[in-house]
Amino acid sequence: MAKPFSSVDDWPNHKDRIAHFWWVALGGQPQKSYRYDPVGKHFSAAFNAELLEDWKQLFRTVISSHIKADLDEKWFSRVEMIGENLLTQNDRLMGK
Repeated sequence: MAKPFSSVDDWPNHKDRIAHFWWVALGGQPQKSYRYDPVGKHFSAAFNAELLEDWKQLFRTVISSHIKADLDEKWFSRVEMIGENLLTQNDRLMGK
């Protein structure tokens, strides 16, 4: 699992960008004008289905312990859709 994270060279900026991405993806208003390239970034970091499943389980654990059940389900549905789209695009780039 170390491979995907070895490509990050500025953790404070990375965490800020991730927090903002999910803020907007889950319904918040944009507060910064970042340009995102999730497909390219994840592909170059050796993203795969196994990592996606681990990440989804972690995301589910965190939101279910901090968010009301109705919002938890809504957010996790969005997380799954984004993750599956990312995996589909990753597979396309790999020629699968």
